[in-house]
Amino acid sequence: AVALALLLVWSARLTYSYFRRENWKFGEREDWRYTDMAKAHGKHWWWMSFFAVGLAQQFMLCPLVYPFRALSESLGSEWSALDLVAAAGSSIGIIVSW
Repeated sequence: AVALALLLVWSARLTYSYFRRENWKFGEREDWRYTDMAKAHGKHWWWMSFFAVGLAQQFMLCPLVYPFRALSESLGSEWSALDLVAAAGSSIGIIVSW
């Protein structure tokens, strides 16, 4: 329940940040970082985007998802000190990034 609550709060923060940046319109423009990279790499951007965006994001997403996999395998067990540290660290990360 704690992991789900933290995940929902983090999702709400990301959604709020996206809509605030886009002037509360959905899909109005492309992320400025990708636009800058496309301008910098010109005609090579179509294949470089695979490495700079697609592949790089997979390496960032895996460490974010693995804790939830571990959580799903330990459902029903008692909380350990590591669980408490993880929940506190996630809460601090959400508060700082908000």
